[in-house]
Amino acid sequence: VSYAAEAVILESVARAIGDRHLGARVGQAFDYLAYGAYANYVLGAPDLGSALDRGRRALSLTHPGSEIVFRQTDTYVVVGRDSKGMSVVGHRHLDEGALFVISKVVRYFLGADWRPDWFELPDGSSDDTLMLADILGAPVRTGVQSPSVAIRLSDLATRNPQTMQMQKTIPLEELGALMGVE
Repeated sequence: VSYAAEAVILESVARAIGDRHLGARVGQAFDYLAYGAYANYVLGAPDLGSALDRGRRALSLTHPGSEIVFRQTDTYVVVGRDSKGMSVVGHRHLDEGALFVISKVVRYFLGADWRPDWFELPDGSSDDTLMLADILGAPVRTGVQSPSVAIRLSDLATRNPQTMQMQKTIPLEELGALMGVE
């Protein structure tokens, strides 16, 4: 399903049930392994930095027009999902959900208790930001280009905790599933 269609559906449901942060709640409950071949490829990386890079390279196969972006500071890499200025109604829900999806990859490598030092979102009122910080478990900064997660540079070298499942390549039959084609 395209991001635009997902956004409209989430917005419709959110309005019907009166939940301004439905995207965050859906993202929080999302099972990353539901991404199938994409998840196996990303989580099969030898370390966290490689996993994030694999996610960046493979996302264009599953969601054309969207990309994983990196911004580096002195001690952090800020990892985000940029949907090229998507302005469809409901995109805010996808932005909030993306924070959890990115975080699930990081937690796979760093453990279930990992929390970033901060999250970033393109927009948000102070009330929204406070509520999201509570849901996310870390401060939320706004006014950026894409929903993002701050990861300490030192954490990128963390080895895959499940070394038996590491893969260096993706089999051809899984590539078709990843792209949604036969």
